[in-house]
Amino acid sequence: MPFSSSEPAEKTQAPVTVGHSGARALWSMLALAGVTVGGLCFAWWHPEHTLWHFFVVTQVIPLFYLGLAWWTASRPSGNSEHV
Repeated sequence: MPFSSSEPAEKTQAPVTVGHSGARALWSMLALAGVTVGGLCFAWWHPEHTLWHFFVVTQVIPLFYLGLAWWTASRPSGNSEHV
């Protein structure tokens, strides 16, 4: 037998809160695009610096992407007002 209530089903469900994860994702996408375009522009404008380009592309940018992914996915601390 289904559970019956005097209130409609829509009112019994908890409201979904949209936190500030959207703002964090937006900043992450802007940083991702900025670093990627910056790396491409550096490689285009300074083709004689292939060693620096290799170092940045193989070491620095992947570490930046990893840190950015961690920062985007991490939850705010317990004392934050956005929890």
